[in-house]
Amino acid sequence: MGWTRVTAVGGMVLVIGYAALLAVHALVLDPLAAVPGTSLRAIYAGVDAIGLSTTQDIAGVLVSAGTGVALAVGTAVLGVRQRMPLPVIAVCHLALLAAGAAAVFQSGFFLGMDVADAFGVSGGV
Repeated sequence: MGWTRVTAVGGMVLVIGYAALLAVHALVLDPLAAVPGTSLRAIYAGVDAIGLSTTQDIAGVLVSAGTGVALAVGTAVLGVRQRMPLPVIAVCHLALLAAGAAAVFQSGFFLGMDVADAFGVSGGV
C-alpha cells in the first residue's frame, strides 16, 4: 500500500475519531460534568420532564458528527480514486479537523442548553 493510501486512510480514521469524541463529549461527558453526582439517565429524564426533547438533541449531535464522518470517507475515497497527491489528501483531512471545531461549538448547544435550562446550571463546558 502506497503512502497516498496510508495518508487517506489515516486521515479518515483521525477525523472519525474526532467525530466520535465530539459525540461522547456532547452526549455523555458534558452533561455529567454540568450536573455532578447525577446519573446520565437522570439528567436525560430531567431534560425530558420540563418538556424539552433529548431525542432531538441526540439527533442534532449525531448529524454534526456524521457529517464529519461522511466528509472524511468521501475525501479518502476521492483522494485514492483520483490519485490525488499525498499533500493534497493530507491538507483536506487537516481542513476537516479544523472545521470540526465549529461542529464541536455547535454541538455543545443541543443538549448543553437543555441541561442548563432543566438543572439551572451555567451551560458552559
